[in-house]
Amino acid sequence: MADVKRFTTLKARLYPNEAQAELSRKLNCGNAAKDGYGAFRECLRYKLERQGKALIVVDCYAPTSRTCSVCGMVLDSAVGWKQRLWTCPKCGAAYDREINAAKNIKAEGLAQYQRMQKRKAV
Repeated sequence: MADVKRFTTLKARLYPNEAQAELSRKLNCGNAAKDGYGAFRECLRYKLERQGKALIVVDCYAPTSRTCSVCGMVLDSAVGWKQRLWTCPKCGAAYDREINAAKNIKAEGLAQYQRMQKRKAV
């Protein structure tokens, strides 16, 4: 647990507005791994809160790997695990599945952050 506390303190200081993907439901290592990730996320949340920052969580069911990060088109079928590269049928942009998902997760995290700032301003 001491390692988790040190790591979350470091992460909270270095990456204050980083979007954290919701991974706890995707972990297939059993309840111990899920509980460990939950403890990590809760530890990070309260450390960010103490610094006046918020933890931004992107839904694990968001179609990040099959959404075009250029035009926003969502593919009807999921991009398979073995299919690393795909091309958007609408705009023709070519993607590595995981890099595209990372761009979409970042965009969603930034959108959530901007909505939070607007609510604070009101």
